[in-house]
Amino acid sequence: MSDKIIELVGISKEFDGGTLAVSDFNLHVNRGEFVTFLGPSGCGKTTTLRMIAGFEIPTAGKILLDGKDITNLPPYLRPVNTVFQRYALFPHLNVYDNIAFGLKLKKTFTKAEINKKVSKALQMVDLEDFEKRKVTTLSGGQQQRIAIARAIVNEPEILLLDEPLGALDLKMRKDMQLELKDMQRKLGITFIYVTHDQEEALTMSDRIVVMKDGEVQQIGTPQDIYNEPTNAFVADFIGESNIYNGTIVGDRKVRFINKVFDCVDDFEINAKVDVVVRPEDVEIVKPEEGIVSGQIVSSIFKGVHYEMIMMVGKSEVMIQSTKEVKVGDTIGIRVSPDNIHIMKRDFVSNVYDGYIDKINKVHFAEGAFECDVTQLYPGSHLDSEGYVITTTGEKIDLTNVPVRVEVSLKDIEIIDNDEDGDARGSIISIVYKGDHYQIIICTDEEEEEIVCDTEYLWNENDRVSVKIPKDKIKLTLKAVEKK
Repeated sequence: MSDKIIELVGISKEFDGGTLAVSDFNLHVNRGEFVTFLGPSGCGKTTTLRMIAGFEIPTAGKILLDGKDITNLPPYLRPVNTVFQRYALFPHLNVYDNIAFGLKLKKTFTKAEINKKVSKALQMVDLEDFEKRKVTTLSGGQQQRIAIARAIVNEPEILLLDEPLGALDLKMRKDMQLELKDMQRKLGITFIYVTHDQEEALTMSDRIVVMKDGEVQQIGTPQDIYNEPTNAFVADFIGESNIYNGTIVGDRKVRFINKVFDCVDDFEINAKVDVVVRPEDVEIVKPEEGIVSGQIVSSIFKGVHYEMIMMVGKSEVMIQSTKEVKVGDTIGIRVSPDNIHIMKRDFVSNVYDGYIDKINKVHFAEGAFECDVTQLYPGSHLDSEGYVITTTGEKIDLTNVPVRVEVSLKDIEIIDNDEDGDARGSIISIVYKGDHYQIIICTDEEEEEIVCDTEYLWNENDRVSVKIPKDKIKLTLKAVEKK
């Protein structure tokens, strides 16, 4: 028998109205593995879980169980049980009847067999002798254990858990993380777990699937995800990170925060990259011994370490160390080459397909922007009617001419209302990059992304609009020949 118990092959889910919740999701899960779907709210992790359970049918792709296609198989025929965040216990039934409910519905077990299975399930969740208790008298943690017992009593091959610890307090949540992992190990069944809590994912998982906007960003062990993030989003979402814009300036040499550091990743010279340094990997030394020096502007004791912020010019460097440095002190820092993580930068500039309208505005990203259309024909000018006059005197009407539009990340102004900008949408991502924030705005209809670098902090889901100076919009002819 194959080690793979379930495979998701090219899974996509589009809801009515054109909302794409999951896009081209590919994953195999091994028998007895603990896999976690991790990502922010709205990233598609619960939708993916519901497709595995059979509560949602994929728009495209297929789901295989032990190599057999179960894409359209109804939930009750799948060897899968789900534990929900809200437990979904029956308040009018006691603990025993809640756990036995599914077994009684099957009508294939004797009373003695049901008693044995319920007792075993209660023993597994450490709630023996609770059979006659009303579920309304139990604590949140106890109710969660009953929900898990009800799921495992049916002996599913796969247990799906949709943020099951979300309603618990912090201490109980931490205790339950360890209990769940121990329970999964004892049961030997496959767990697929959904959470937005990175600590839960790192604590319990054999593998983590990091998701964003319905797409898989990275799949790997907790150690791989933390130590070798594939992009700035993963680095920012998993743990604390210093993230900077960098440039490769030599053989395994990268420049960021205005200094050149040795690294182990091999990129082309002058490549624009994202640089990630974990705070615990920053070594404190004397100012004259560091690659770069700066002043401590913040120092907070976190119990097991001090978390400090050092300013290098306009860039912040977060440092976590057991060694305390006072606010106002100047220190040097070093970072080992293998602790500098280099990755291809996701965004260097915004590039769109657009077109020119009859008043010489350019349309892209669901907006209409003032622009300089004469750049399409070097040396040209506009006549009084708005036509382009080339150097040879030819008169050109640019109405509906397709163009390629490029805008630098730093040339976009974000406005805190819908009305004053030329395009509008909602903020879907914010990553701090040392001396600025990189913000992604998603437009309303076509869901095009506008990426901006700004010194100002915004909030995810803020409704905003954008303006771009006309001289910062670069245009090139796309699908017409220059005459």
